Amino acid sequence: GILLVRLAQIFPLVSIQRGRITVAACATILFVGIAGYDGASTRALIAALASMCATLFERSHGLFNSMILALFFMIILWPGCFLEPGVQLSFAALIGLGLGTTLAGQSRVRQFVYSTTLASLFSSIVGGYWFKAISIIGFPLNLIVAPLLSLVSVNVAYPCIALALLGIDPDGWLVGLVASFLEEAKELLVRLSWLKWAAIEWK
Repeated sequence: GILLVRLAQIFPLVSIQRGRITVAACATILFVGIAGYDGASTRALIAALASMCATLFERSHGLFNSMILALFFMIILWPGCFLEPGVQLSFAALIGLGLGTTLAGQSRVRQFVYSTTLASLFSSIVGGYWFKAISIIGFPLNLIVAPLLSLVSVNVAYPCIALALLGIDPDGWLVGLVASFLEEAKELLVRLSWLKWAAIEWK
């Protein structure tokens, strides 16, 4: 953060927001590279980079134009991929995020609530079509639990990884602690999803 502020003072045309997005894009590419560039992860990477580019260049309707461009490249690389549930779910969530951000105006709180709610709603509609079920518990969990997990997996995990790489925590104890927390959180979410009232199902 301090480094980006200094860079912004030296280069006025480079905003702090653009610096953060650039760093996020590099981290996303690195993460996907570690996970493996298979079909699903590469498609997710293309969609994520398209969303980041829309915010980076701050163009009017840029998010939706970038999603169309990302889908165009996906169709070239994987013809018929738009018929897959995973692709439809990803783009439904992205459309909800973009629409929610647009409708919310400048308020960060409203942007988060609107975009998260609409992303959950649109992806639930697609999921309902494919899997004959709509998650009820997913709506509050996305608003409450998702930010907490994002905070831990990014803001906490990255410094812990840095400490391990620098030799301050050579055994990776802190990284293991974060991984254990995320694993327990995942197991809890799985158990919650099996509750009778967690979803509406039909045949």
